[in-house]
Amino acid sequence: GKVVNLMSNDVNRFDILSYLLCYMWSAPIVTIIVLVLLWHEIGSAGPIGMGVIFVVTPIQSVFGKLTSRYRLETALCTDKRIRSMDEIISGIYVIKLYAWEKPFAQLISLARKLELKTVLKSNVIRGLYMTFQLFTTRAALL
Repeated sequence: GKVVNLMSNDVNRFDILSYLLCYMWSAPIVTIIVLVLLWHEIGSAGPIGMGVIFVVTPIQSVFGKLTSRYRLETALCTDKRIRSMDEIISGIYVIKLYAWEKPFAQLISLARKLELKTVLKSNVIRGLYMTFQLFTTRAALL
């Protein structure tokens, strides 16, 4: 199942690549044409707006990579917490028998706090990403 899933994802990436490959050569040409037209129509404000977009795009790329990293961290923390809960549920009879509820509850609480910490980091980065997205649009229009 896992190998088939990985192969399916890899094939899907090649499929997406085939759609986006034409932009590798056409995007620079279109950008130059748009810059010339903007300069002709509205003067220096057009290239300045394009410059803002070119400056902010790498920043947004960094935010995207950070979001991906924190999403992976969150998934790992969630997986660890769920595995711990599964083990606790499997051995609930022994835990109740020896009155170990509080230590195991603290263990799960700690795992949940670590998970929420990574979720918070991810949400902060996502908020910054969205802020830059709104900022870029407004700044480019100025």
